[in-house]
Amino acid sequence: MIDYGPPRPVLLRTQEPTQGIIQLGKVCRERSGKRWVYANNISAAYRAGQEYGVAPCVIKLMQAWGVRWIHYYDAENEKTYVSRLDALLANGAAKRYSYRPGYWYMPIRMWGKQAGQRRYEWVPANQVLTLPWVELVPMEEQTRLF
Repeated sequence: MIDYGPPRPVLLRTQEPTQGIIQLGKVCRERSGKRWVYANNISAAYRAGQEYGVAPCVIKLMQAWGVRWIHYYDAENEKTYVSRLDALLANGAAKRYSYRPGYWYMPIRMWGKQAGQRRYEWVPANQVLTLPWVELVPMEEQTRLF
């Protein structure tokens, strides 16, 4: 098990096998300070699909830190898509698309929607946590990963 240290506001990145170093969003508190969330922006590629995914290394961190909420902001549609981690794991599945490694995906229709962008505490650019990539296991074993 990886020791990530205590929960804290951080920008996340990883060395994805096919893309090199990529940004994965951030872990921070909502502006109210009440709960920790994993927050990220929706890219055009995500918007074109019918599901949103979370990297397995982010899921591992969320579990270790007790982060229960995922927020994806879609600037083009001015909506924030929200889910609990347990709902993502219960209703989603591990999938690989073309050249991309495996992520845990859940259909868009299962994500909650809120108008506008949620507000979060600011995370300094030097507060970066580089996560080791977690490779998904064969589909029949995927539920044992988390």
